Amino acid sequence: MCSDLTKPFIKDDTSGHFYQVFDTKVTWKKASDLCKYDGGNLVTIESIEEQTFITDLIKKRTFTVPGLWIGSDKLHLDEQRAWANGEKMSYANWAPGEPNSHLIEENCLVIRTKDSTWMDVTCTERNGYICEISRT
Repeated sequence: MCSDLTKPFIKDDTSGHFYQVFDTKVTWKKASDLCKYDGGNLVTIESIEEQTFITDLIKKRTFTVPGLWIGSDKLHLDEQRAWANGEKMSYANWAPGEPNSHLIEENCLVIRTKDSTWMDVTCTERNGYICEISRT
């Protein structure tokens, strides 16, 4: 069940949070469960500074997946986009034409590995994911 803990989480000195990127292909629910197992959650990107930090992490790697799950779904919020932890989304980095809910079930978000913009996709797709841990 555990994600690859041989990879260290990387600290963002600005936020004090720790992050790790995984390119294991899993559904949004499985990715969320794996992050929780490690003591965190799927990443919530709440500012341009955090987006820049995540983008830098993505640029340092080559991926076998086109997208990485981030911590948003709208299954519980009547079409209002929010983070899965219930916080309203105050920052977004949508790809052109997104969110488009092209398919009615496009309730989850990925950050694209090619340009770090966000897309809404079906939660059953298999993508990589980004975990975030807040340690105090």
